[in-house]
Amino acid sequence: MEPHSPADPASPPQVLPYCNVLPTPPGTSSACVTPLLQQPTNISPTDIATISAKLEDVKISKYSNALLQRDALPQPRHRPVDSFGDVPAGILEELLGPSTDPYMKERFFDHVLLEEVYELCEIPFSQMPNHPDISHADHTYLVYVVERGLHAEKGLRRLLIRIEDRCRAVVKGVCMEWQAQCDKEKVDLEKEKVDLEKEKVDLEKEKTELAHKWEREKDDLSHKWEREKDDLAHTWEKEKVDLEKEKTELAHKWEREKVDLEKEKTELAHKWEREKVDLEKAKTELAHKWEREKVDLEKEKTELAHKWEREKDDLSHTWEREKDDLAHTWEKEKVDLENQLNQQHINAKHDKDLYQAEKENLKQRSQYAEKRTIDLEESITRWRSTSNQDKFNPRGGSVSRAMSWEKDPVIIQVRPTLKKSNELSSDEKEQLEKSFENILSRPNATEIECYGPIQDAVNTFVPNINCYDTSKSKYLGGESPDISICLVRSIRAHTHLCYGIIEAKRPAELLETAAHLGQVKDYILTLMHAQTSRTRFWGFLTNMKENILIEIQRGKQISGNLQHTIIKYTHMEWAAVMNYLRDVTSTEDLCPPPLHFAKELGDIQDIISGSEKWTLGEFYIPDNVTKKMVVKYSKLSPPMAYHKQELKILRHLAACSKVNNAPCSIVKLVWDPAISAGDDYYESLDENSDPPLPRIQFGIAPVGRKFELAAFKTPAHFQDAIDTLLDGLNWLHNTARVIHRDIRPANVIIDHITKQPVIIDFDCAFLLQSDTQGGTQKVKLTTYGGGLICLPSEVLKLALKEYENGRNPMIQNIWYEPKAAHDLGAFVLLVLAILFPVQFKEFPAHKLQDSGSKAEIEELLNLHKELALSSIWGRIWTEALQGNVKELKRIGDLGWWPKKVTADTQRKPGGSISFNI
Repeated sequence: MEPHSPADPASPPQVLPYCNVLPTPPGTSSACVTPLLQQPTNISPTDIATISAKLEDVKISKYSNALLQRDALPQPRHRPVDSFGDVPAGILEELLGPSTDPYMKERFFDHVLLEEVYELCEIPFSQMPNHPDISHADHTYLVYVVERGLHAEKGLRRLLIRIEDRCRAVVKGVCMEWQAQCDKEKVDLEKEKVDLEKEKVDLEKEKTELAHKWEREKDDLSHKWEREKDDLAHTWEKEKVDLEKEKTELAHKWEREKVDLEKEKTELAHKWEREKVDLEKAKTELAHKWEREKVDLEKEKTELAHKWEREKDDLSHTWEREKDDLAHTWEKEKVDLENQLNQQHINAKHDKDLYQAEKENLKQRSQYAEKRTIDLEESITRWRSTSNQDKFNPRGGSVSRAMSWEKDPVIIQVRPTLKKSNELSSDEKEQLEKSFENILSRPNATEIECYGPIQDAVNTFVPNINCYDTSKSKYLGGESPDISICLVRSIRAHTHLCYGIIEAKRPAELLETAAHLGQVKDYILTLMHAQTSRTRFWGFLTNMKENILIEIQRGKQISGNLQHTIIKYTHMEWAAVMNYLRDVTSTEDLCPPPLHFAKELGDIQDIISGSEKWTLGEFYIPDNVTKKMVVKYSKLSPPMAYHKQELKILRHLAACSKVNNAPCSIVKLVWDPAISAGDDYYESLDENSDPPLPRIQFGIAPVGRKFELAAFKTPAHFQDAIDTLLDGLNWLHNTARVIHRDIRPANVIIDHITKQPVIIDFDCAFLLQSDTQGGTQKVKLTTYGGGLICLPSEVLKLALKEYENGRNPMIQNIWYEPKAAHDLGAFVLLVLAILFPVQFKEFPAHKLQDSGSKAEIEELLNLHKELALSSIWGRIWTEALQGNVKELKRIGDLGWWPKKVTADTQRKPGGSISFNI
């Protein structure tokens, strides 16, 4: 409990918790021990003087040999005896009684009296126990030395008894005073409690009055809301009636305005009729005015012609005069030039010595240039042999177009049979004539000015086609017909997408000449050579006034020459031309071969020369329209096993690439519409056939060009290509476990973007299988289906043995075990074919169904033997057959680039080709 503050008059006087017990001096009895009580702070100075007088004969000092124990001295808050406030419990109970206030039990006496006592006993106050200036850790223990005997002890005892009496009286007076104060406070608290009960009753009354007031106000608000509700209802009914009246008035107003608008419409119609008549009159007047101006222009033209004749005569006379003047001037300058020539002759002798000095230098440079010229000529020859080997010449040799037209028989007919359903209506004929009026009214119009009207007319009157100006495209075997009519899905002209052509001439030019007719014939024959499944072809020759139609029908091939029939029709009007174009674009034998690409691919960017198995087209990737892909679809429906095999291998390569990224030299499957039906499903329905037929169709990337030596500028580039291809083959064999079996130049392309080679065409590929129990490769035999030049030596020997036994074997029926070394051997032949295109030009690299005779097999075996015995290529060939990819990279280090390499291109009696390698 916290002690009361001395400033509070209602609280008892504050005393400090301190008491001391005097020890028993030596030689005295224990009765001497008496508690020394503290006096209150209000003790009078008289009492202090009395105590001092009684203590004169008592001498208390320090005695070092007699120390009191710490437990014998009472400490702050520590009471060794049962007491309250260091006052013995019996004395306090006697003074205060059993109902003593709790505060009195905790009262303590002040230390002032004790201080006076200790001063009288000559003990410094700073050495008192538990003084505020002395900490608990630094106690001073007091000892008492009794020096005056029993008499001093009795005097001290009497003094202490008086102190105790005085203490009891003071404590009792203080307790009674405090008890009276407490009783007074208790009475005050009872009064305060009665006042609070009265306030509580007043508050309850106020609460009841507020509740009654709230009920009255609630009833008033309810009656007020009912009255306002009735007023709003009456107001709404009144406004509703007003709105109905306003609606009726607006309806009548609208009917009146409608009648006014009808009258105004009729007046405008009459006004338009009148203006139309006025416009017709104005048009007639303008026509008459044009005729008059035309006559004036003719007159002006005649006057200008006369003026030109006069000026021409004047210029002629002026020229004669200037001619004479120039002759005199020339004679004079001739003399000056002769003088200068003599001077130069003298200077030439002076320069002769310098010329002789430079002559030797020029001779050396000439020898170097001659050597360089020879190398360039060989490069050009090699390039021409590779780039022109597939070019088609419809005339053959150096025959002119006129001679080509005259040498073949031509059937003349009046006009072709046209379908009435495709005839132009009278309005369309009038529109067609108007579209050509401008160009026909200008006899001196150029040929280029004719392209636009023809192209617009064809696009307007012939549906489901695209008409292109191809006068500069050179898409048709290096030729450029003026106008090409192509399939609607095309974005530019292409030989495989073209219906036919139109060759335009100037209106003033004679049309029916052998050179012009031979030109159209060349275009049609080139188109026939490209579209092998089509039987009839056509082309127009026009000078805008006359139109000549030429048709060519495909015949049989006799002795390597394709037979054909030429039909020429007489002049046709433009309406008949449009009728004919409508007919041929809807007739099967006069249309390009149908294309079965999926409609979701959009427009065809280009058609790539395909094979007997596939049709190839160039499209944008559906999910990435910034990149292109090559789409392949099977020509046969239902597709064959080799069609499914290529898609199966491509899916396998794509799965392997997710685990271990495939190198850039392996083609990638980027579009596979059939995969949505399952991993074992390869076919999708062709939407372009009726009924839809199953076909295999997929897209691969990248798009590239032909793999040839001209694609590489330096030996370093070629070496990089070799390394890239070998990395691709190594990944195929070791990671994907695939044998390509058809590595040849036709199955390698150069990426347009990265300029890196890429291996394509996996329709002959073979997938190695592993034993599920032991994890080893499982041997499996198969037949060969790739190019003849890629045949392994084992198959060639088996085929030759069959020939020697008198049987004619089918190579594609010979069973063998595919190995990775077979691809590496074919890779060596691929490099040779790229380096020596002239020697390999006639070498059998075709498919098995086109070649495979005994002579060709012997030729291949001899080539394999020559390679094995070659001083340069022998080690490479041997290492390739052993599967050593690292050794094959030495091909780029050989020293033949770009030195001249001689080769005997003539076939020897043994049927082999000999290379000086």
